[in-house]
Amino acid sequence: MDLGQKQRFNQIKIEWEYWADQYEIWVSNDNRTWKKAADQSMAKREKDIPQPRDAIYFASPVEARYVKIAKIAMNKRPAKTGAAAETSQWTPVL
Repeated sequence: MDLGQKQRFNQIKIEWEYWADQYEIWVSNDNRTWKKAADQSMAKREKDIPQPRDAIYFASPVEARYVKIAKIAMNKRPAKTGAAAETSQWTPVL
């Protein structure tokens, strides 16, 4: 996700359509050099399935222009959903 310019934030909320059991959050200022900022072990589940919301709170603010989720392991998807997206929305809270 391109935030348009360098932003400072202290949390990320992920609105899942099909949630990942394991994932990592990566940040970058130039879209070439990436730094791991968090993983699922830091997440707090704010809303349960069928469309859960995870929140990751950073101990100190993160500054980045680009944010991405690397999905390591996905849960089993419900049969016959017809949805192609693995995540429906995720937004850094500034």
